[in-house]
Amino acid sequence: MLAAAPSARADTIVFRRGGDVWRMAPDGTGQRQLTRGNVSFEWPSAADDGTIVAADETGQLRRMTRDGKPLGEPIPTAATLATEDDDAEPPTHVRVSPDGSRIAYDEVIDGDATTLWTSADANGLVLPGQDLGQVGLVAPSWIGNTRLLLSRDVAADDPGATFSLYDVGEGDESADPWFNDDGASWASGHDAAASRTGTRIAAMEDDAADNDASPKRVALRLFTAAAPGATPVFRCEIGLEAADTHASASPTFSPDGTRIAWAESDGIHVATLGTLDDCAAIRERVVTLPGAWEPYWTPATDPAPSDNTPKTATLTLAVKTRTRPHRLTLRKRGVRVRVTVSAPTTVQLTLRGHGVNRTVTRKLANAGTTTIRLRLRPGVATSVKRLTLRVTAAGAPAVTATIRPRA
Repeated sequence: MLAAAPSARADTIVFRRGGDVWRMAPDGTGQRQLTRGNVSFEWPSAADDGTIVAADETGQLRRMTRDGKPLGEPIPTAATLATEDDDAEPPTHVRVSPDGSRIAYDEVIDGDATTLWTSADANGLVLPGQDLGQVGLVAPSWIGNTRLLLSRDVAADDPGATFSLYDVGEGDESADPWFNDDGASWASGHDAAASRTGTRIAAMEDDAADNDASPKRVALRLFTAAAPGATPVFRCEIGLEAADTHASASPTFSPDGTRIAWAESDGIHVATLGTLDDCAAIRERVVTLPGAWEPYWTPATDPAPSDNTPKTATLTLAVKTRTRPHRLTLRKRGVRVRVTVSAPTTVQLTLRGHGVNRTVTRKLANAGTTTIRLRLRPGVATSVKRLTLRVTAAGAPAVTATIRPRA
């Protein structure tokens, strides 16, 4: 069930659900589907003005407005022009620069992973000053508009540094080594993201390559540095689920670097980092339902929709309860209600019937499903013939159910 309410919000997270691009506020509200299945997309990112770039299933780079409307012609990549003799896979980690002028991505070409970039208004396969790109380096992450943090590919022939810096405009394989994470000797895979100032780094590390592509350990390791290129200092580690879906986790910092988002199988997580001096102070919550992947955080605001723009679905509220429970079950366990919300919220449950008038309020810190029990007095559970349940949450229509106990 969806409810519409116009709002103006600072910051936006774009993400993929299925093959479609969505956007939302960082607290999970205002979730809006921008594309409708005609083309399958992966790895969306957005510039500061809200312009979105994503890869389609053929490997083309497609630009669109914050409402999902196409902008210009698709930009081809090596995958678009691939042949049996010149094989290439569709790009991943598609990242548009904050000013919207450049698009960086990694791509496997003839079996080797590399990072490339192109102009956002390119006509055709145009790779300024590049033939091979930054071979063996993947997961580009913008630091400002002219520098990229890159991570060493797990299959790279040259071991090199785990993390490097590349200045856009320099030639092939010109990235400068930055640092290794000596505290993660167990890790074989790396996918790092930088804050836009380059002073915070989130390195998602895994051991999938040592476990037949099914990791036993995945962690988000957080570093701070005085400046890009300065020696990073390890601060904290956040454990992530060890699953083969980790490749779509896509860690991404808020524009001010104080928060970070990533995806797991239960939805998109957002953590407030604080100063990183006290790891126990990091606060994390899930802000979407499962199936949301590849988040990217942008300072673009989400304006109130115009009259001819589809309204924003601010919250999904669903409720399940047994409508014909046994009286003995009611006496022992009360009314069991499974409440599902698409974003963190506060719900109010009201249960009414002959001799029953009870209201319970619960703050749900995470999106997903929570079970709430409403206890009844033994005498009421034995005699009541009908109960009416009403569940409400701000931004969603109320959900009601009628419960008729049976012997």
